[in-house]
Amino acid sequence: MILMDFQLPGLDGVELTKKLKADGRNQDVIVLMLTSYDQQGDEQKAMAAGCAGYLHKPIDTQLLPKIIASFLREGKGLSGTE
Repeated sequence: MILMDFQLPGLDGVELTKKLKADGRNQDVIVLMLTSYDQQGDEQKAMAAGCAGYLHKPIDTQLLPKIIASFLREGKGLSGTE
C-alpha cells in the first residue's frame, strides 16, 4: 500500500500513480490519495490514475488505521467521505 499525496514537488501524485500503475508489477499495489487540495474533478483524476481511494486532509488519525485495514483486507474503493 502507498499513501500518496496529491501535491508532490516536481511530479504530482496523480502522474506518479499513473507511472506506478503502468508498470505491471505494481498493478496490485493499493494507492490511497491523500490531499488537502480538493478541486472539482480531482477525485475522479486520482481514481482514473489507479488510486483505490481518495482521502481529504486533515485525516482523522483514529479512523485512518481502520480505512487502511479495510483496503488491505478487501481492496475496495473508498473516498474520504465514507
